Amino acid sequence: MLLVIDWSFWLTIVGIVATIVFGVWAILIAKQWHYPGQITYFHDRPVRLLHDVIGNLPHITVGYKGEPVRKNLTLLKGFLVNTGRKDITREMVEKPLGFELEEGYRWLEVSARSSSEAEERAKILDPKTVVFTLGLLRCNEFLKFEGLTGF
Repeated sequence: MLLVIDWSFWLTIVGIVATIVFGVWAILIAKQWHYPGQITYFHDRPVRLLHDVIGNLPHITVGYKGEPVRKNLTLLKGFLVNTGRKDITREMVEKPLGFELEEGYRWLEVSARSSSEAEERAKILDPKTVVFTLGLLRCNEFLKFEGLTGF
């Protein structure tokens, strides 16, 4: 008795399995490769100047612009880092990057400086919004951000 093997059937099965395996692999690789320009915000814990720093010590005061602070001020600190694979230029930015506070809070002062320049890159647009001018933000370069908010 002669056993006849139908190779076309088995080659079809191998082709289908290879297509599925390589298709899933391609999808996983495509998901890992994000858009080459990416900015990530890393932040420190907010510091409430009256409650966190002074606490229950009645003989210590906090002042702002020569006046004692009665309401709690919050110091926000963080970094805006270009975590992408491409330098970000001014021409690539469609609208300025910014932070907006919740209702009832307002920006009092902000500062953002790059790791390579001393130029100020943050500006208070209105009491609730601060915007950043990125200029040229190279890969792995960062802006150090500090902001003071109040009620």
